[in-house]
Amino acid sequence: MRRRTAWLTLALFCAVALLVFASLRGTRQEASWSASESARLTLQALAWSRQAHLQLCSQPRPSTPQAALRAVEELRRAAELNPTRAALRRLAVMQAYVGDSAWQQTVIRLRTALDAGTSFQADAEIALWNRVLGRGSSRRWLEQDITSLRQMGLGWYEHVAAELAYRNAGDFAGEERARDRALRSTAVLGAVSAAAVLLGLCGLGLLAVGIGYVRVYLRKHDPLDLPGFLRPTTPPVLSPAKADLLYLVFIVFLLSLVAARFAQDVLPAALFGRDIRQLGTGHRLAYSFAMLGIMLLPATALLVAGGRRVGLRAWEIGLYRAGFWKEAAFGALCWVAALPVLAASLYI
Repeated sequence: MRRRTAWLTLALFCAVALLVFASLRGTRQEASWSASESARLTLQALAWSRQAHLQLCSQPRPSTPQAALRAVEELRRAAELNPTRAALRRLAVMQAYVGDSAWQQTVIRLRTALDAGTSFQADAEIALWNRVLGRGSSRRWLEQDITSLRQMGLGWYEHVAAELAYRNAGDFAGEERARDRALRSTAVLGAVSAAAVLLGLCGLGLLAVGIGYVRVYLRKHDPLDLPGFLRPTTPPVLSPAKADLLYLVFIVFLLSLVAARFAQDVLPAALFGRDIRQLGTGHRLAYSFAMLGIMLLPATALLVAGGRRVGLRAWEIGLYRAGFWKEAAFGALCWVAALPVLAASLYI
């Protein structure tokens, strides 16, 4: 019996190792690494861009702030790793904002972007950027160009692009409005971040106080006097046969997650006929939800059904580990740690 349990334990650990390998496999692929590294650089560049914009608006300087140089450099690296239209647009906007004439070459690269449309669409967009960032739009084209910018999904960079468009067109009132919107967005983001940190600290404080209160309460009272959700839970006792069956259920659960992770590489082509890097934002979101459901729902249903076969309810499965001491530790590792790894692998 002990030998069979040991083999089952070894198989379970091998399944966990295979799961981790499958989750991290994308980092070894050049395309996946490029996309993830580009996303990281884009997020860092956004912080530097906001800081540079704030510095240039509050204290204009004859030289370019270091934050602006960092923003342009990281956007340039992101566009080299993953040259999509969105990456090239952000780079061109910040290059024009800091006075770097290289924005013209960046705009021309829109013709060869990974998700470039037809040559007519590329030429129309290049003409738009030449008006917005360069010679300036005429009064007749200005509002139409601003509307086109808003439809590109530039995010915060939309305000900077609109500021440049109004400035180059000689509409200084519009430039002031666009600048105020960009600064307001940065201020709101800072306020939300500060509020999140404050709430997190308050939550940690309340958690510490709650744990301390429960520990003091347990010294003076019977644990059964605690509210139901605070009472310690003892995993039910299983027979050796049911314990071995539970091990097999965990192994099948993890292997099903591994299979779903490998299916992630072929599903975009099957569903949309394109690589995931070429999908639009809406399709990416739909694909993420689809993969989350495909990965988690069937595997979790299988795990719960297997637990039912051995007499465990759903919430007890995560607390139980058969055959060894500290039952809750290993069950919690499989139930809690495996799922976030798979969910995070959607974005690797």
